[in-house]
Amino acid sequence: MGNYLLTELQKIDKLARSGEFMKCMEAFNTLIQQFPSEHSLHRKKADVLEDFGKFDDAYQARQELASLEFKEPADLYELALAAWKVENYYDCAAWANKAIFECERNENYYYYQSSIFYQAVAQIATADYDAAASTIENLDDDYSTHVSRLGMISKEHIVLKIESRHSW
Repeated sequence: MGNYLLTELQKIDKLARSGEFMKCMEAFNTLIQQFPSEHSLHRKKADVLEDFGKFDDAYQARQELASLEFKEPADLYELALAAWKVENYYDCAAWANKAIFECERNENYYYYQSSIFYQAVAQIATADYDAAASTIENLDDDYSTHVSRLGMISKEHIVLKIESRHSW
């Protein structure tokens, strides 16, 4: 990323910290028009939208990022989280699955467990218990994380949900 973009992103950060939502979005839109394939702009825009509680817009921004040729497991994982936050559980499971695939393909396993976890949580939310049971076979036994609207969830919680056939 060039110095110009870095400087502009720093200005946007300052606007965001000041609560200047509309000015942030205007600045992002201008930069994205100039540099439409710059991943960091789409990523940062989605982050700022989430910070301002604009989850539907953040989900759309993350979808735009995923539409670019570059497929980073972190971006796909964040897209799965964004889908969860807007209660689009089928998309959450699908994006988590894509993140898992990219982790395996690139031998980049940083987001592997968390993507498996969210895929299973989303599958339970859609009452696809058999798929969730299959998904968690690759999840570490001691894995747990915070899930928006649910709190801390562990693999054990997932297993109990599958066995009881009850969604969240």
